[in-house]
Amino acid sequence: MMKHLFPKVALALSALAQSELTAQAGQNLQAPRPAMSTGSLSGTVTDSLGENALSGALVSVSQGRYIATTDSLGSFRLDSVAVGSHRVDVTHPLLSALRYPLARDVTVAAGQKTTLSFFLPSLTAVASTLCPPILRARGPALLAGRVLDAQQGLPLEGARVTYVWGVVDMTASGVRQVPRVREATSGPDGSYLICGLPAEVEGTIQAQHGSVATPEVRFAIGAKRFPTFELFLDVPAAAGRAEGNAAPPGAGTRPVAPPTSATASAPAGPAVRPARIVGRILDPGGKPIPGAMVSLGSDALGAQSGGDGRFSFSSTRLGTSTLTVRRVGYLPRDTVVSLRAGAAIDIDVVLTVFAPVLPEVRVTGTANQGLVRVGFEDRKRRGTGFFLDFLERQSSLPTVLSDIFSMVPGMIVRGSGIARRVESSRSPGGCVAFTVDNVPFESASIAELDAALPPSEIAAIEVYHGSTTPEQFKVRGAGSCTTVVIWSMTRAGR
Repeated sequence: MMKHLFPKVALALSALAQSELTAQAGQNLQAPRPAMSTGSLSGTVTDSLGENALSGALVSVSQGRYIATTDSLGSFRLDSVAVGSHRVDVTHPLLSALRYPLARDVTVAAGQKTTLSFFLPSLTAVASTLCPPILRARGPALLAGRVLDAQQGLPLEGARVTYVWGVVDMTASGVRQVPRVREATSGPDGSYLICGLPAEVEGTIQAQHGSVATPEVRFAIGAKRFPTFELFLDVPAAAGRAEGNAAPPGAGTRPVAPPTSATASAPAGPAVRPARIVGRILDPGGKPIPGAMVSLGSDALGAQSGGDGRFSFSSTRLGTSTLTVRRVGYLPRDTVVSLRAGAAIDIDVVLTVFAPVLPEVRVTGTANQGLVRVGFEDRKRRGTGFFLDFLERQSSLPTVLSDIFSMVPGMIVRGSGIARRVESSRSPGGCVAFTVDNVPFESASIAELDAALPPSEIAAIEVYHGSTTPEQFKVRGAGSCTTVVIWSMTRAGR
């Protein structure tokens, strides 16, 4: 019997072995895992013009198939980019103004990280190529950007862009401010380039297209000698707009100006909504400030911050303008904003506590002969203005000249540093006219006077409102303004 069982057992074991071999072969014959079909792209865009990373540049791969934006460090990263050859294009307002294409062909390998570095040309190379020699000799800095339509974000061709600043000229006869102007015209892509600007200067910039113009907004050129600035204009429908795609909304905007008379006559289309501004007013410690008044441009009031410091309002005033925040006990703060149709801006504004320096006033019966010579003492006796004699309190002078105006009735000091300015509550539009040693010194900011005339160099100040201004101090076109008369030690000292 055992003799008959062995062949059966052997057969069974053979069948089992064959089954295991077949299973193993089946496992070996399974389809291999698919190979990786993507890789990644990363890199930096360096603004060698300003010796900084170029933030806000748009990096597009294969005509927009993959898109990234450079961060504050100029870095970008794109994951899951298909394997193969690609064209990488970098766009930025600065590149548009320079007419400088920044692109590169790259091959992406499966599972691999490909790193790219893009560099702009040097400031010297740009200036020598695009700026006339006469302008290069006037200043080392450049200003570039684009002018765009606030309705659709399309480039505006033929817009005139001006940058204005003041230069203090001190001579033996007195101090005066001389305006300096540079300008450029936007090209078909809306880009402009202004050459021959000084380094480390603050002025105002404005764009004008036909009869439409932005307000003059303050813009400083600092250590980075090639800044960029985009300007938005609310122009009539299709006026000067270049064909092409709309410019991408600026950082911090999100979709939210009723039709103007110009757009009302245009072909029917989607209703245009007013731009919307929301935000918070904070103190230097990050705490909310209630009751702050927020206004846009020359508008009297846009909104008032609530108990949580938040505010919001809508505006039909499209384009680039200045948002001003005021609160008693704090320095006013101006912020440049650009409002586009169908967009909202979310902004935090930090106010600085106002701490005026109160000057010590001492009365003396001895008149200074220099002030007598310029008529100061006679006008002071008549009492038609406000008078300050600096000679009698040299030991308690304010830090800078503009500090003293916070103590003058009817005068308001706004801003700080190079953005500081003086306004009057007793004149139309707050206008103030300055004369130094009987020479007009016209400026929207007195930062130049603060730098040129320290209090120790000032003998006296007279302040007159409107019609009370003596004839010899009236400035052309400023008859209804408050007039500040400053006498220097050179002219009226002892």
